[in-house]
Amino acid sequence: GESTSSGEVMENPTTTNIANISEAAAFHKSIQSFWLGHAERCHHYTEKMLPLKNETGWLKGVIVLFYHGLNSFKLLKKSNTNRNRKISKNAITVLEAAAEHSKWNYQNKVQLLEAELLSFEGRKQQAQNSY
Repeated sequence: GESTSSGEVMENPTTTNIANISEAAAFHKSIQSFWLGHAERCHHYTEKMLPLKNETGWLKGVIVLFYHGLNSFKLLKKSNTNRNRKISKNAITVLEAAAEHSKWNYQNKVQLLEAELLSFEGRKQQAQNSY
């Protein structure tokens, strides 16, 4: 960036705007892909957002992690890998922390992810209770 007369470094507005537009596009494409049933595409866009989760704001990062975790169960059906299993467990951990601050907004999402995990593991009765 450029320096002002007071020595502050100014951000290049064009670069900042492009980054914001790119981030917004990835965020919306990840959610759109999830709802359209495109698991691999959703995974691609959520993966693009994850490195930015601390920069993009806490709420957007939590939402991306929720969709990333929920989408991981679709991927697990195709490819049961340790990496894909970690995605859902990480999402549960982060959303449990969010639920500590706002149960109203996040507890239902934690329960849904836990139910999906239990169902995937074959513990149908426990999953049913969590649903």
